[in-house]
Amino acid sequence: MRIDRRSTDTRQRLIDTTLDLIDVHGWSEVTLGGVARACGVTTPACYKHFPSKTSLFEAAARQLSSSLGERAGALVRDDPIESLVGIGSLLVELAAEHPRLFEFNQVSPAAIAALDRLDEHPLLALTRGEVERLAAQRGTDPEPLHLLVWSCLQGYTQLIAAGAATADTTFIRAALRAIVTIGDS
Repeated sequence: MRIDRRSTDTRQRLIDTTLDLIDVHGWSEVTLGGVARACGVTTPACYKHFPSKTSLFEAAARQLSSSLGERAGALVRDDPIESLVGIGSLLVELAAEHPRLFEFNQVSPAAIAALDRLDEHPLLALTRGEVERLAAQRGTDPEPLHLLVWSCLQGYTQLIAAGAATADTTFIRAALRAIVTIGDS
């Protein structure tokens, strides 16, 4: 089977450009036409690769999650809380350096849709896996614990992205330990 390299390259350029534009303007301001212009292709050429803006955004969300997941995978430790501190620190870094990409990764419709397809989103899958490992160690139900952990990490990093808080690994660790106690109740 022969792969049309031009098609693959254009598809990847569209995804990369989408992430670049989201980083600069925010996901709600990015249009399919704007992505096409920035890539130097026509809007119909975009439709050849992605049937909708939603599918393009979902591909961009998968790529961002894969990149973050690779980085987070190196942060996994024997203690799942320390793994989650590492994941939280990675999200804090994203929020501080790229607040619009952080928002896209956390609350865009593409990110919300990803919650149902963890196999396509390594960062979410890794986070869930570490929470499940923590729940197994503590003999607790992982579902409420996952919601508590994700809410903590997401809320804290949103405060950082908004400039209302500064990054503090000690705080992340203490908050996660407190959440585990709440999850045990």
